[in-house]
Order: sequence, then C-alpha cells, then structure tokens
Amino acid sequence: MPKLSAEEGGEQVEALADMFASFRVFDIDVAAARLPSTEQRSRQLANDASNLASFLAYLADEHSDQFAALQRDARAFIPGLEELQFRPIGGAGEGTVLTLVERGLPGATTLQEASYGSIRALALLALLYDPAPPRRVSPRSTRTRCGPWNGNCMARSGSASCGSPVYSG
Repeated sequence: MPKLSAEEGGEQVEALADMFASFRVFDIDVAAARLPSTEQRSRQLANDASNLASFLAYLADEHSDQFAALQRDARAFIPGLEELQFRPIGGAGEGTVLTLVERGLPGATTLQEASYGSIRALALLALLYDPAPPRRVSPRSTRTRCGPWNGNCMARSGSASCGSPVYSG
C-alpha cells in the first residue's frame, strides 16, 4: 500500500494505524487457560489467556514485586488461596503447570481442577499486572459479549449491560 505524504494526511493515518495496533481485545478462554502452557515462560499474556501459567511464571521470575502484588490481590478473590506455584513439564515438549495451594486442601489444585471464577480472576489480574501493557484494552464480557465493536453495551458498576456505547480514553 502506498504511503501518503504529510500534506495528504499521512502522519494522521500512521498515528491512527499505531493506535489500532496498540488496541487489544482480551477474551478469556477458560478451557484453554486450564491447560498447561506450552512454554515455560511467556513475556506476553495471550489475548485469550491460553498461556496464563507461563505468563505468570515469567512475572514471578522477572517482575517479582508485581507478582507478589498479584498474588496478594488473588487472595481477595480466591478464598483460602495461600500461594501460586509453578511446575515445569518436560517430555516431547516443554511447558508450565500452574497450581494453587489452598488452605485446608491436601496438596495443590491445578488449573484443570480450579473453578471457572478462579481462572477468570487470575487472568484478569495477570492483565492488570502486565509489565508491558498495551495502551488500550477491552475485556470482553462472557455474559453479554460486550466489546468495542458492540455499540449497545455500557459498563455500569463493574458489570456490562446493554444501553449506551462504551468509549475508552
């Protein structure tokens, strides 16, 4: 595609393209997030959180202060949570399994055994504590499928409902 000159608005078109490139729609796929990550460490959280375990392992290794804060916040959402732990897996490929150590339960709970709400909470916290976040993020609601493409949705008091359009600043 040919580039426009500055007189033809090329700088504005480039700025608009950069803005769209920085926009991210985050739509958690709980079934994919439950599975062990196929990498040991991931520097970026996938748009569907399918690499949740490896992203959180990266956060724990490379950004321990942010990981500690994430873990502290996770305890407010997940009753009995004491600690998040990582176990590398090997074999034909490598990967990471995330487990939850919970008060009163024997052993650790894998994401495959964790509740839907616990996985969503961890994924949203991972997005919140991302050390290199995109400029604009649109979490997609699982109940209403609201997002920036749907002009009939409005966020009110933390829950999406139909009504006026959503705008991000």
